[in-house]
Amino acid sequence: MRLAIIAALSAWVFLLSPPDQAPAWELLEASPFHSTRHDDLYFIHPDTGWTINLQGEVYQTVDGGQSWGYHQTGVSGLRSIGFADSQRGWIGVLGGETLLLETTDGGQSWHDITARLGDDIGFGICGIHVLDDKHIVAVGHYSQGAHVYRSEDGGQTWTTTNLAPLATTLVDAYFFDAQHGIIVGGGDGDLYRRGRAVVLRTTNGGETWERVFTSSDVGEWAWKISFPAPDTGYVSVEQGDDLARRRIGKVLKTTDGGQSWTEQAVPGALPLQGIGFIDANTGWVSGRGTDHVTTDGGETWMRGTALLPRPEGYVITSPDWREQAQTDGWVNHFRFLGDSVAYAAGRRIYKLDLRD
Repeated sequence: MRLAIIAALSAWVFLLSPPDQAPAWELLEASPFHSTRHDDLYFIHPDTGWTINLQGEVYQTVDGGQSWGYHQTGVSGLRSIGFADSQRGWIGVLGGETLLLETTDGGQSWHDITARLGDDIGFGICGIHVLDDKHIVAVGHYSQGAHVYRSEDGGQTWTTTNLAPLATTLVDAYFFDAQHGIIVGGGDGDLYRRGRAVVLRTTNGGETWERVFTSSDVGEWAWKISFPAPDTGYVSVEQGDDLARRRIGKVLKTTDGGQSWTEQAVPGALPLQGIGFIDANTGWVSGRGTDHVTTDGGETWMRGTALLPRPEGYVITSPDWREQAQTDGWVNHFRFLGDSVAYAAGRRIYKLDLRD
């Protein structure tokens, strides 16, 4: 009920004063197409990056997305990716016996290093955060199991922790430094019916965790993390069918570095997956064929690509509303390189370039 009221008020405020024009995303015409989506991408430099998908495909660009090379890992279910430098990187895998791949030659070849994780390893790795050339954190699975995998020596050895009952599932991780970080996912039972979105926080490098947020609705779970500033961060929220029918998406926001969180309604949105902010106020959410943009820190949202019918009563008043968000609506992950270059992985790859 509370979110429904917030959504109605947000829509009314939007009609009175639409958000300012946001920067426009560019479709990279040479980028590979995937009928579902590319699940993740990672850039170590504005020109050099990789994208992956569940078919086991790895694509690399060294010219800012103007062209892409292709590599096949031989393993399906590629879900998350991160690199420490131009040569060393890791891919998290869903399902099967392989959970973690490593490259030491810039993605030309990939090797199964699942054995380094130990015995209690769960069902997959949905999120990878590479803090530096030593510290790597991975989490998963999005629907079964809440495992955290940590390395402090550049991926040579790993510590695995099962965080049940603090969480039921885990999807993404973000660390500010070697000691302080957050992980997100679902808790308190079956995510589709009784589960709630949760945020866990550590202040000792992942040795111990505490739950700092539990969502107000059931049948939802936290998905992806974006921190455009040290104190200000956002988390997208996925929803089961019961909540999805309301067409009121949700994001979580913190203004104290992840110690506390509040819920924000995204009127007209379907369950949200990718989330990315270029600064504390301007950001995008995407998922299930729709995307939205905010320029006021999530107080109001403008709908973008309309692949699905708009909910009744949701009125677009701006004649250039399609210019407000120009992805395909299926973005699972945004990657920002500072405050001037970003990439987004949907069915195609999109780029935001604010450099002169």
